Amino acid sequence: MAHQLGFKFGGVSVFFVYQEKFVWFAVYIYNKGNCFNLLNGKIMSFIGRLIDKDKVKELTDKYNLIRPGFDDSHSLDSHMIAVAYSKEDDAICVSVQSQQGVSLNGQLLAGGIPRINVLIWKGFNIRIDLYESFMGLNVEEFNSGHGQIKEFILVANRIIAPTELKSEKEKIAQLVEESSLALHQATLLPRDSQKKSGFRGVDITFMDKDEIWKL
Repeated sequence: MAHQLGFKFGGVSVFFVYQEKFVWFAVYIYNKGNCFNLLNGKIMSFIGRLIDKDKVKELTDKYNLIRPGFDDSHSLDSHMIAVAYSKEDDAICVSVQSQQGVSLNGQLLAGGIPRINVLIWKGFNIRIDLYESFMGLNVEEFNSGHGQIKEFILVANRIIAPTELKSEKEKIAQLVEESSLALHQATLLPRDSQKKSGFRGVDITFMDKDEIWKL
């Protein structure tokens, strides 16, 4: 279970996330799309931005990106609309499948399909199945258009990395969180860009790199 406490002053959001029995405890400040980690005194290294179809094709060809369940010629134009990049870690994160359906208060509603992100690091493609959840809204409020989203939580339900990276488990957890949050932030509407965003992790599974994208 993830626990959060946050507050806002001016255009700045400050919050901490504690992930029970697993990966991380973090304290973040979000301001104008930048994320500052109070624990290590550094701005998180990933920067997200929107991309066009030419960039989608370039990334798809360069990193052999596919949408699971489809052949490699399937267009990713409608799924890959942004990229998050860390020069410091030499890592990239993109989406190859958009979320379908709505998640409220940490639960994906019946029939929903998670988003699939790809973290490209050290020459390997790491799979992240997650969904964006609107916190602070019930079904009636969402359906009626009343009420407001208080914050966003990215809920990972599967993280799968190649066995070659098994010794990098802690680093992968950090990169998955930071890259997914930066990618999410890049796609928010202006009215939502100052809302809190958090990440709820899951234990990482390692398997043969050729099997990851067959699931």
